[in-house]
Amino acid sequence: MKRIVLFIALVATAAVGASCKEQPNPLVESLKKEVEELKERLKEATAPRSANEYTGTIQLHNVGSACKIKSKSPDPIRVKAGSWITWTVTNGCRSSATMTVLIVGPGAGNRSDAADPLSLVVANPIGAGATGPVVWKVKTKAELNPRPGTTPDKWSYKWRVNNAVDNDPELEVEY
Repeated sequence: MKRIVLFIALVATAAVGASCKEQPNPLVESLKKEVEELKERLKEATAPRSANEYTGTIQLHNVGSACKIKSKSPDPIRVKAGSWITWTVTNGCRSSATMTVLIVGPGAGNRSDAADPLSLVVANPIGAGATGPVVWKVKTKAELNPRPGTTPDKWSYKWRVNNAVDNDPELEVEY
């Protein structure tokens, strides 16, 4: 009798296991596809664009309930007109962080007629414990329209971390 019960239990387990065979879950498949697309976008955003590419780093951490910049690359970052700057942001906060740039204006010694040397800033939310890029594109020399013989201009910016104003990086643009 024990053998029959054991045999029936074994057959039932095999039948349940066969019927529970892993079926593709549309939600899981959709999430996998989304993750792969995000990986591609990240790879594209951080891929070298030219010899005129510069990098910086920013580390975030919690101060009370606010996510703040703990440290960043030393200022100023000296770049050439038409170059790319990729800030690698490491989010040590307990929640996602959205990094935006508030343009403060030209620093001392600014001599170009351009209102702002950045033509593009791309930043996606960076999850808690994750690392992600913030990409800046500096205008070309023609867009900046410097006066002849102009030395590098200095520009100051303030980061906004989740809409709270934080530290300011300084950018020096060579023509």
